[in-house]
Amino acid sequence: MSRRRRTHPGRAHKYLRLKWGKKDTPYVIYKCQHAGCTSYKSAETVIGDECECWKCGKAFQMSKASLLLAKPHCLACTGTNPSRTKSKKPVDIRQIEANLDKLLEL
Repeated sequence: MSRRRRTHPGRAHKYLRLKWGKKDTPYVIYKCQHAGCTSYKSAETVIGDECECWKCGKAFQMSKASLLLAKPHCLACTGTNPSRTKSKKPVDIRQIEANLDKLLEL
């Protein structure tokens, strides 16, 4: 029983999503982008496989969410726009209590 050797031992594959076939019915496959690697996998078989993140380079497991990305990256690199995550002014609890007291007329 012979095992095929990877050309990049000790490293996870770095998959890129490709669409082959006709425009109306493309067939989605994932190809490793490491030099000399000939690994191709279908979308169904790549879920759960270890993959290298395109942004940080760390290994992660492919999920259904990462299948939607042409260059899959890990959840840590799936950030949001910092301007959207900035919170408003800090809320003063005493002010909230005062407003509630006025509303409830205590």
